[in-house]
Amino acid sequence: MSETSEMRNCPKCGKSINAAATRCEWCWEKVQPIQATTSHSHGAAAEGEMLPPVTPAVTPVAAAYPRYRYQVVPFIGTIKTGLFSSDNAQTVSGQLQSLIEHHARHGWDFYSLEKVNIKIEPGCFGQLLGQGASYISFDQVIFRQDI
Repeated sequence: MSETSEMRNCPKCGKSINAAATRCEWCWEKVQPIQATTSHSHGAAAEGEMLPPVTPAVTPVAAAYPRYRYQVVPFIGTIKTGLFSSDNAQTVSGQLQSLIEHHARHGWDFYSLEKVNIKIEPGCFGQLLGQGASYISFDQVIFRQDI
């Protein structure tokens, strides 16, 4: 088989990926590339003879040994409104990109962007006035680093 046609499963998500890949194209997990095999221990195949596919050995990672450390950073995009403002969603995208690039320069890989719901309980005075809890959502950018 040629190097580009050999496939294997991602150890994280289980999807089929190219054996030479260094990242899963589905979940972006870093993986060790597997070199194409040109010979087999039982000898080379005769012309036209098919050899059994080579199944790469995958070493399971023990749950007791974390592979990554994570950093969670709140993100609130900001735009200005008004007659002369040209801010829009592209402005917020640029702010998010700057945040991701800043952490990448410090060795952090972008992992995901998650929405976190926060319950806000009223204080003593608010409870006396009969206020109930309110809820807000914030975006949290999650970065990870190999340990």
